[in-house]
Amino acid sequence: MFSASLVTLYLSYSFASEMCGYENRIVDNSRLKGFSFDFIKGANVFKCAAECVQRNFCKSFDFDRKRKTCYLNYRNVSEVSESPEYNPDFLHSNVQDWPKSVTGLCKNHTCSKHEKCIVMVNKTTECVPIQLRDLKRNDTMAFTVNSPLSWPNASAECQKKGGSLMMPKTEDINVFLDEILTELGLNSKKFWLGGTDAAEWKTWRWVDGTEFIYNDWATSEPDENVIQRCMVLNRLEWYNSKCWYENRKHILEYMETSRI
Repeated sequence: MFSASLVTLYLSYSFASEMCGYENRIVDNSRLKGFSFDFIKGANVFKCAAECVQRNFCKSFDFDRKRKTCYLNYRNVSEVSESPEYNPDFLHSNVQDWPKSVTGLCKNHTCSKHEKCIVMVNKTTECVPIQLRDLKRNDTMAFTVNSPLSWPNASAECQKKGGSLMMPKTEDINVFLDEILTELGLNSKKFWLGGTDAAEWKTWRWVDGTEFIYNDWATSEPDENVIQRCMVLNRLEWYNSKCWYENRKHILEYMETSRI
């Protein structure tokens, strides 16, 4: 029988063999800027590759060697008209060039496009929602697409997690939300957002109490139906809706306490 140390040595050798020649998978002094949806601090190039491979939504990554920060992209070079910019601090790589074994125990676990694989304390694997950030406009705000709940329960669940239902208060944020949901293939779905006129009929406020300044209501919305007091994103437009529908996913928004 193999000893534990021999098995570990064999696995390490197998991984090293697959990783051999990794420099052929990267483009030095290069960054695909403008298509990042998240970042990871304190990374190295292998951690960066693993984080990208764990997310079906990730198609390439940029690694900042100077700041040890990984930027995950929802596009690769072949899908955009812009060429990667020259940057001596960065290297760029397409996720398709990396084996799934770089993710360790997640190599045999497949998640949906808006989820990623993580390894639990007991060494089992699980799919959890991916974090999405608007790095071009506000890198302290992030959101995730979460399980179906009624609007009140979704709002309470978001608060438990230290956030709120998504509040696209500006056109920039709303456009980014539309872009990401389209990239995820979720642009035809319905999601609870953080707007309601429950406190005062026909006066729509965000869940933080502020009134709407910008809006993207669909034509003839919101209507004056007194039982439709909660806001839903439907095919990338805003509608008012009955609050107790439980078959709609919700979008959690939260703010980071520090910027990179």
